[in-house]
Amino acid sequence: MPTTTFRLLPAGKRLIRDTDAFQRMLPESMKFERKKDTDYLEVQTEIEEDERAKFMVTRELDRLFFLTSVRIEAEICTRMKTSAVRTGWSIHGPIPAGTERQTWTYELGLQLRLWALASEVLDPLSKIILLYQIIELSQPVFPRYATAKQPPDPLTECKFLRHLVTHAGNVENEELKRYCDYLDLPAVMLDRSDPAYVDLLNSRLPILETEAQKIIRNVL
Repeated sequence: MPTTTFRLLPAGKRLIRDTDAFQRMLPESMKFERKKDTDYLEVQTEIEEDERAKFMVTRELDRLFFLTSVRIEAEICTRMKTSAVRTGWSIHGPIPAGTERQTWTYELGLQLRLWALASEVLDPLSKIILLYQIIELSQPVFPRYATAKQPPDPLTECKFLRHLVTHAGNVENEELKRYCDYLDLPAVMLDRSDPAYVDLLNSRLPILETEAQKIIRNVL
């Protein structure tokens, strides 16, 4: 059967710790192998050196990153290939016990890709947008926000933060006005010219990180 081989390039000096656990979490069509301190993934494909297989490999590596914080890229191995030497450091944990092959859905593959992208973004406000997309794909129910005297439900707050970050002008929605009142903000969308406004929204980022992480963990 034709195969396509990918070289696995870690973003740091560490390779995958538990190779047996990694193999168990992969589909039957993928075989992991370490040769001379280099990791490879051999994938059964319809043709030799099939670039289309990178999609399947990438989503497995996105899942590995979510579970362990090991960031790895896949590079297809062709008969003629040159590559640059990479250096860096990686801090990560082991693959959780009991991790098996994944049943993939459109939503999960995209959510893991969004999580990996958000982890690279330095601007907290841009990260809010990516994390909210993870939440949105889960088709959440947003509890109504009735009073500014207490914080909204975390999922509802995620929605409010996303609205404030992505729009401009005055706030018209009544629930969003209550949220601005709760944060002691003027009823306007994100004002990047106001450092205090920006800092306050940045400080709410962990709420989205927590909710997005919970959603992904529940389906892994």
